[in-house]
Amino acid sequence: MSQSLKESVISYNKGDNTAFDQIYAKIYRPLFVSAKIYLKNEEDAQDAVQDACILIMRDMKNIKGPGSAMAWCQTIIRNVCLNKLRKNKDVNLDEDSEYIMNNIKETDKDAIPEDAFMGKEKSSIILNLVALLPLAQREASLLHYVHGHSVTEVAELTNSTTGTVKSRLNCFL
Repeated sequence: MSQSLKESVISYNKGDNTAFDQIYAKIYRPLFVSAKIYLKNEEDAQDAVQDACILIMRDMKNIKGPGSAMAWCQTIIRNVCLNKLRKNKDVNLDEDSEYIMNNIKETDKDAIPEDAFMGKEKSSIILNLVALLPLAQREASLLHYVHGHSVTEVAELTNSTTGTVKSRLNCFL
């Protein structure tokens, strides 16, 4: 039977090293998606997740409240990605748009082709505008509008206050 992330963290902290396999299975995909948004490159994102998992495994015993493990892991991947970005200033911002466009799901299977095209065109324009935003605003916008995190969750993930996140999101509008 599969344990929840919280239960796996508790087991790992009690000395069950095999519990990290379960933790890894639960955190890999969300961390990879976040890393890909920041780094715009699949290989770099995989490297970032690997680096983050090493830090997570090393520091898991320091977590304050296993219930917040995913937010803590997201903070680690964010910091790993930002460190990589600082080291490598050659990131192409247009790849954000390409990544999101490739992952937009068709919500209406019977959509008229012209409507579908116009929807993609509008999305493309919006994503091009997002790419022009400063990193902090782009980060908040992508986490909130693309990944569906609440303002409070975005604040936790970015180590900001909810007021700061709201301000960053307001600048997006």
